[in-house]
Amino acid sequence: MWPRDKCLQLMQNLRKVFPNLKRFLLCDTYRSDIIPSDNIPVFTLGFETVHAVVGQYVPSLSEWMDLFAESGWKCVGQNEVEAPFSTIFDLRPN
Repeated sequence: MWPRDKCLQLMQNLRKVFPNLKRFLLCDTYRSDIIPSDNIPVFTLGFETVHAVVGQYVPSLSEWMDLFAESGWKCVGQNEVEAPFSTIFDLRPN
């Protein structure tokens, strides 16, 4: 969904296209923002490396939160999933 400006527009348009939408669940794997070490899960190293090699930007958790607020959504909860640095965002219209 990134680059950011396109994702922002998409999130704003969801509210226009579905004006009665009360809840939106979005699942994503976000950038870890941790310094490489022996403690990083293999999935994370592979995921971030492959995306970097093909030129696809992976947003961080804080970038997602900023985008939600700017696009008119409030994140009321996060449910971590089995893949490292992956979550289901529970979003509500502001």
